[in-house]
Formats: sequence, structure tokens, C-alpha cells
Amino acid sequence: MFQYISNGLLITEFPSLEKELTEVLKASRMESPFKEQGYDFNLLQTSNGGRSSVIFPKYEMNSFPKMNNNSANKALQKIVDFKNEVFSELIKNYPILNGLEYEKCSSFHTYSVNTDDEHGFSAHIDFGMIAIVFTLGKDFEYSEDNGVTWLKLSDHVSTTKNSVIINFGRVYSTFTGKNPVLHRVTVRDTLEEYGFPDIGKFTLGFFIDVKSDTEIPQEIPYEIQGIHRQNWQFMISNCETFGDYNKKRIDGDIYEVDGILTNK
Repeated sequence: MFQYISNGLLITEFPSLEKELTEVLKASRMESPFKEQGYDFNLLQTSNGGRSSVIFPKYEMNSFPKMNNNSANKALQKIVDFKNEVFSELIKNYPILNGLEYEKCSSFHTYSVNTDDEHGFSAHIDFGMIAIVFTLGKDFEYSEDNGVTWLKLSDHVSTTKNSVIINFGRVYSTFTGKNPVLHRVTVRDTLEEYGFPDIGKFTLGFFIDVKSDTEIPQEIPYEIQGIHRQNWQFMISNCETFGDYNKKRIDGDIYEVDGILTNK
């Protein structure tokens, strides 16, 4: 089901992605597209201001933000069903993730067309469990040498308009020993073929994490070694729950140096 690209970076194929995501994009451009209020997300915005984002935190795994358009809601349900299949397969590959309760944040990112060759999301590593990202438009860039060299996904692997990107986050890395990858979002083309010449890219992301009140497991399996063991030990010493960890990361009380979590 998965094609491994780099450390903590996979892709898979969702045959009707282009069709379903186009329906969501069209609905998102309407006035008052959602039935509830989302939140603006400007973190990691680049200087060109080329991204508008709305996020909906703490959704159950089978739910999604409802839109004021029936076709878009049907499309979202199909996307969520596929997302759940992907996550179930990941748990099969890493049984250590069994038995935990999960929730997700849903994010809708619209990138304007720009000519300065600047990316819409600055370089980062996701600090939660895993991100599953559905995209209209190219391209995605990742670095295997801490940002010295950037690789464009489509230059190194055969991708299609139905390719789905999967990123491991820092918590997933700690629990499985699979390293995450530094990545960023670039925008160089337009979505004119879908009727949106002013938009360069549209993404729907599901950021899956352990529920906030879940206590961090105190027993570390033997197979978790190296920096992953060190990071897990750090989390045990400094946080009671995953919610504590996430808040301290967002607030800047915990940060990362060369892949190592620290508060110093």
C-alpha cells in the first residue's frame, strides 16, 4: 500500500483523490463554506503571505468538519474513509501503536499563485504522531541533510494527481524508531485546469495524534533505542500526558536540537 520515499516519508494512491478534493476546493471558495467556525493558522507562514489556512482541532477519527455543500460532504467522507484505511495499515506495521486512543486535527490550506519561488510553509518536522495530506497541485519538498539540500518529491519518485503524502511526526518517531523528515511546501503552478487560476495549491491535511488526556506510557520497549529512547525518556520526565507535551511544544517550552527534545 505504501511507497517509502525517505525517513518518515511515504506516499500511497487514492484513485479518486483528484475528483473528491476538487469538490472540497469548490465548496471552500463559497461564502461561509463550513457549518462551524474554524481557526486561522498562520504558524510557519512565509514572508510572501501566500497561504490562507483554517483548522479544526480535536475531531474524532471518523468525523470531519461539515460543509454547507452536500457534494463536498460526500467527498470528505470518502477521503476520511481512505485516511482511516491508511492509518489502520500503519498500525498493522507498528503494533506498538495498538491500544492507544487517537484524535485528529483537520486543516484546509489554500495557497495563492506566486512568482517569487517561495514556499508556502517554512521547513519543519511535524511534532505529533502522523500527518496524512491530500493535495491538488505540486510540489512537496523534503531534505535528508537538515535543510542543506532540498529534494522535490516529483523529481525522485513517480507521483500522480492521486498521490497522498504521509509524514511521520516526532511522537511517531519516538514510538517506532522511524525518523521523521524535514519538509516544506512550495507553490509554483496554478490550479487553472480546475477553474482556479488564482490558486497555486490546495491541501487537506489530517494531523493524527494521541488523545490529549492519554498518559505517556512509562515502559519503553527494548527495540526503541538511540535518540528515540532518549526522546521518550525526556517525555516521561517532563510531561504527564500527550496534551502536556503538545502544549509545551506549541508554547516553546520544549523544542528540538538535532533531533533531540530538550527544554534547555
